[in-house]
Amino acid sequence: MSFFSNLKNILLDAAKKFAEFLRPVVIAGLNEIKDAALAAVLAEAPKVVSGQEKFNSAVQNVIDTLKSKGKSVAIGIAQAEVQYAYDTYLKGK
Repeated sequence: MSFFSNLKNILLDAAKKFAEFLRPVVIAGLNEIKDAALAAVLAEAPKVVSGQEKFNSAVQNVIDTLKSKGKSVAIGIAQAEVQYAYDTYLKGK
């Protein structure tokens, strides 16, 4: 086995072990954010649907709600959560 082939195998093995270690931590973090985001989105979706509030304002309120609980979330995820709640709410009407 060449030096580079051996090094590649060592690095791949280390990456696999790191991913296995990180997986439960990431999943736990996502579940925490999901619960907080869901509550925030459910509170904001009716305002967006009724026209009382603009979509971007609802997204910002979701982000602010999560920050107040010591969480953080990517803007794209908050946008997707608000859009999903908005679509789901409209389909239920």
